[in-house]
Amino acid sequence: MKELRGDHCRCSMCSLEFNSTYAFDKHRTGSWTARRCLSVEEMHAKGMVVSESGWWLSTASKRPIPASDAIAGAAIDATPVGEDG
Repeated sequence: MKELRGDHCRCSMCSLEFNSTYAFDKHRTGSWTARRCLSVEEMHAKGMVVSESGWWLSTASKRPIPASDAIAGAAIDATPVGEDG
């Protein structure tokens, strides 16, 4: 497991690691009495990505992704932007 520093967090339910509280909150759904973690497919559908360092981010980097990496589904080299920054 990675060292948690700054705003990084780890979900106690699914053990995924997030770059920010905002990204963590984005991966949770349901009413407060029936909260659950989104599946990986659901997180991707919401635009969430995994950085090269393994942190889940709320959105992809605004930097262009080489077409070969995008087609291969490679992890995004996601410099924190927006709420993750």
